[in-house]
Amino acid sequence: RILVFSGAVTLVMDALARERAEALHAQFWQDSHMVKNFTCFLGDSEIDLWQALCEDMREWSADCLNAGFGGSRSVDLLRHAHSLCFRWRPRTLLIHTGGNDWDFRIPGFSDDGERQ
Repeated sequence: RILVFSGAVTLVMDALARERAEALHAQFWQDSHMVKNFTCFLGDSEIDLWQALCEDMREWSADCLNAGFGGSRSVDLLRHAHSLCFRWRPRTLLIHTGGNDWDFRIPGFSDDGERQ
């Protein structure tokens, strides 16, 4: 059961990341002025749900891309960093991660569901 749960979490996170990447792709190309010198904010729900992120960070970075997706773990961000952020070659990357790693941690298993 534990492996099924862990695998299910990975499947859900993969689906959420793909959905977010598609939405970001559409947003990025609509805001074509962002092609250079923008900051990509990558992270879990604390980034994803930050409604005024770009406005709050305007003094630090004129243009930003909120690439957060709720529930993501470090392993999910690493797996999807290219489609969510790196593909657009941001000038700066800010990553917020780690909180959900503990929430989904299963004793005796790695983050990918492998028995240790």
